[in-house]
Amino acid sequence: MIVAAAGSVGPSAIPTAGGDALDFLGGYLVSRAFFLGRPALDAFVQVLKLLAIIVIILAVADSISDKNLLTHAATAPAEAVLRDGWTRASSTFDHPILFGVFCAVTAATLLYWEKTFLGRSAAVGLCLLGCFLSLSSAALMAAALILMVFTYDQLFERNSWRWSALWISLGALMLAVLVVTEHPLNWVFSHLTFNPQTGYYRAMVWDVALTYIAQSPVIGYGYEFNDVLLDNTVDSIWLVLSLRFGVPMLLLFFFTNIATFFPNPRNLEGTGDVHMDQMRLAFTLVLLMFMFTGLTVHFWKSMLTFWGMCLGVRASLRESAIHGIG
Repeated sequence: MIVAAAGSVGPSAIPTAGGDALDFLGGYLVSRAFFLGRPALDAFVQVLKLLAIIVIILAVADSISDKNLLTHAATAPAEAVLRDGWTRASSTFDHPILFGVFCAVTAATLLYWEKTFLGRSAAVGLCLLGCFLSLSSAALMAAALILMVFTYDQLFERNSWRWSALWISLGALMLAVLVVTEHPLNWVFSHLTFNPQTGYYRAMVWDVALTYIAQSPVIGYGYEFNDVLLDNTVDSIWLVLSLRFGVPMLLLFFFTNIATFFPNPRNLEGTGDVHMDQMRLAFTLVLLMFMFTGLTVHFWKSMLTFWGMCLGVRASLRESAIHGIG
């Protein structure tokens, strides 16, 4: 990120690019250092659960007051973000979408961490409330996928082939969309958003962005693209990273995520510690949801740091499985 920004813009872009890199890398390094082993992991999830309860309570306050009470509270009261006349809760986050995705990925973690049906239902129900309060299609879609994957896992948990079957099914679905639809991106975005018009707008952003990326694929453009559309908003972290830092950085980012949950041949059937195996599934699902929602969401600041932390946790869990730590 830093090298690409320096190459495309010059030394003046290094502090900004360094800050973005540190947001992600800092979260990763912290979790790699402190969340290795079951006691530390349980402490992490307990704090995450407490934080989720707090931010969702604050989101309820947003909805009741019809104002985003804490967003930019240090400067001036922020105008509420509305959708179809309803207030979209932001809680402590910079945007309702970020709050909603946080609730969704937290639900994935708590689904596997909670031991009892009552505890699981209460925790996940609270997270789903947060998703609904955000009125974010990305968050609600992620939450629905998480619940479906968890249900599928529970139904076929004794069958080792279940994940291969799931990936093959998803691959077949993606191939069908590519073959059957004339404009696959338009189809995807129209089905991932509340308003089809919003989906078409995002498809248009992708079309323009891909044209720009093709003109500078190696180092990108830094932070200004000299385009009215792209300089206004790009609602996809994959596009933003490609535009700012080039395709090589995007590929490194993508494969960094994949590497943390790539199957380890020595532990394909688990380590024998059911709880830790379940948490590996949970954080794999978290990372997949970050990557999936990233098609229509750009993450920055605290959510980018949180992504980095979840990446570090999953990497630590993979490392412990390789060494048989449990």
